[in-house]
Amino acid sequence: MTKRWGVLLLGAAVIAVVAFFLLKTRDREQRSAHAKSAGTAEVAPATASAAEVKKDPARAQVSVVDASGPVANATVRLAHDGDVTLVQTGTDGVARADDLEAGEWSISASADGHEPAAATTRELHAGETAKIDIKLAAGGRALSGLVTDASGGPIAGARIDAAKLGALARPSDAVASTTTGSDGRYKLQVADGQLLVSASEASYAPQSKLVEVGAAGATADFALVPGGVIEGIVRDEKTREAVAGAHVVAQRDAPAMTFRDRSRRRVVTGADGRFRITGLRPGAYDLDARAQRRTSQSP
Repeated sequence: MTKRWGVLLLGAAVIAVVAFFLLKTRDREQRSAHAKSAGTAEVAPATASAAEVKKDPARAQVSVVDASGPVANATVRLAHDGDVTLVQTGTDGVARADDLEAGEWSISASADGHEPAAATTRELHAGETAKIDIKLAAGGRALSGLVTDASGGPIAGARIDAAKLGALARPSDAVASTTTGSDGRYKLQVADGQLLVSASEASYAPQSKLVEVGAAGATADFALVPGGVIEGIVRDEKTREAVAGAHVVAQRDAPAMTFRDRSRRRVVTGADGRFRITGLRPGAYDLDARAQRRTSQSP
């Protein structure tokens, strides 16, 4: 059984916390940290083999159409386990994503002059290309805004996600997404009604807000602050060698109202076994480290 370590991030300033995974101890620490630290995560080797086996990536081919035919320049959003990939359709209405991890993916599409729509959640398999069709309905309302930092400077490349709230105030799977331009501005076509809108960029803590969208559309501006940081190193339990390519996940214990992928952040260790997770909002996080056929045992 995998055990996790709780980490508490306090405040909105940049915070780096230690990330220890000690195999022999069962003590679990929860602390706030105010200085940069380095940690170690140890993973137990599999009984059969500790060798890493590189798998072929999964691929997705998404066709976006409306009542008239293919929709060009639509944004397709693919989300899995905290990872989000955005790709654009060409003149044929097809978007391709060629380097995806195998697993369950949520896929949606949005475009100017249309309401966003989602496909049924799909299981993507390594080495295979999944073909997905999404049909958009004409309509939608304009959602626009500006994303800045605390000093008022524009943040380019911030990702904006917007989805209509449904039962139990949960956002729909039909997520409209885009990124801000060099001036920090964005524009989306969304459904009308009450929406959850989020802004995020790797170095900043993500923010979410509820926005009421009517016939005239709506505006949602964001002022992002630097996020917390968790960093460390993953080592093999027996050899003490650094483990490259290990997946380290930080899961927020009590996520605020946000999209599912926003409460979970994942990174992959480098050749030296080190990892760095940035852009975390304040709160308590569980940490988990996994490599091929190996998993962290206890912090």
